[in-house]
Amino acid sequence: MNIEKIYLEEALNTVTNWLAEDLYYEPPYFVEEEIKVIKTALEKQIPRKINNYKKQPNARYGDCPICGRRVIKENYCPRCGQALDWSKE
Repeated sequence: MNIEKIYLEEALNTVTNWLAEDLYYEPPYFVEEEIKVIKTALEKQIPRKINNYKKQPNARYGDCPICGRRVIKENYCPRCGQALDWSKE
């Protein structure tokens, strides 16, 4: 696992904990919504394994694990923006 992925996962855990905390006060609605947007953006930056990975001599392709769009040699899904992990492990 690379350092960037570890950092993103730690940041995601922090944001998730913010959403789950039982705070002494009720945060304004817009703050909670902004934290949810941050959480969604962080989740998309953590690479996820490609579904139905195929490799041919001149190309590699598979399906985005979030939206199912066929992607060819791309690091991010052009439809939903999910970071993609092309490793076989």
